Amino acid sequence: MKKIVSTAVVILQFLLLGSICFCDGGGFNANITNQMLNEVPFSQEEIDRHFTEKFEEINKQLKSKRYNDKKNSSSDEINTSGSFYHETLVGYEPNYCSEDPKAFPLYKVYFYNTSGSKTYIDVNYNTSHQIAWKVSVDVSGEADVKFPLIKSGVKLKIGIDVEKMSSTTNAIGTSTRYNILAKDGYIPVYAPGINTGGAWKYEWWDVAGGHGYRYVYNGFVGVLPLYTYTYGGITFGDVVYTTN
Repeated sequence: MKKIVSTAVVILQFLLLGSICFCDGGGFNANITNQMLNEVPFSQEEIDRHFTEKFEEINKQLKSKRYNDKKNSSSDEINTSGSFYHETLVGYEPNYCSEDPKAFPLYKVYFYNTSGSKTYIDVNYNTSHQIAWKVSVDVSGEADVKFPLIKSGVKLKIGIDVEKMSSTTNAIGTSTRYNILAKDGYIPVYAPGINTGGAWKYEWWDVAGGHGYRYVYNGFVGVLPLYTYTYGGITFGDVVYTTN
């Protein structure tokens, strides 16, 4: 398994992470105070495992599409002798792009249903998080050059704006309702993003006056935050029960 190299991590800021309301069939509302909530951040181990699985899935998709190392000239036609050969990185060509509603794990909202019967809970998103991109290869020192190319390539491919770092402030107020059993458990909360993998596009000129482009795939895959998160732009995951 590849070692994950990240340019940044998800920065968690826990202000007011959520609220839960238990209601029984008779319409009785029992509001759980903020002090009674148990919101827990994903551990670093869970986050590392999450992105390892994401990277493996993106690579699997790339292989299934069989990436073609396209050239408009074969490598033996490029004359690199002498001092006149030159090439410049000019683009990122995504071979794979997809929207991912569970791209970035934020935290888990634990609940304790001691009512003895099935009920429902309303979970609200009441905080702000800073979300940073995650990549499979080290781009430190190159991010200022490569990210604009990635952003442009993704935009051209699927029409969505991405960023290296984004905020969920405008998503505050997002909520959803769950029917739950008389058990304990938690609900994971995520920020959506974009999964991508592809090649770098180089433009070259050689000593013989030739000119063309070549595409280099170096194993790059990434999970990118959305440029902006609006109201409703948070994903509440499936209920996970921790008791039988």
